[in-house]
Amino acid sequence: KVPTAEVSFTMYMEGKSIEEIAIERKFARTTIEGHLAQMVEEGKLEASKLVSEEKIDTIEKALLEHPDWVGLRPYKELLGDAISFGELKIVMAKCTREMQLKAQNL
Repeated sequence: KVPTAEVSFTMYMEGKSIEEIAIERKFARTTIEGHLAQMVEEGKLEASKLVSEEKIDTIEKALLEHPDWVGLRPYKELLGDAISFGELKIVMAKCTREMQLKAQNL
C-alpha cells in the first residue's frame, strides 16, 4: 500500500492544487500541507514550490531568532495572519532537511 503522503505528493506532481487534493481525498487542507511538508523534509519537493521566497525568508528569520520555541503556535503568533500554519510547517520541514544534510556532512 502506498503511504498517504506519497499519494498526495503524486497528485501534486500531476498538477493538482492543495485544495483540489484535499477535496478529492476528503482531507483537510492542513493534512495535505502536512503531507507535502513531509516530502520537503525527505528532499522530494522544494519548499519554494509551495511557499514564496519572501515568506520563506520571513519564516526562517523567525526560526533563527527564536530557536528555543517549540511547535508552530509561537511562530504563528509572532508572524500573524500573513503566514499560514501550513506555510510554517513546510518551511520548518525545509530547515529540518537542511540541518540533517549538514549533520551528515560533518
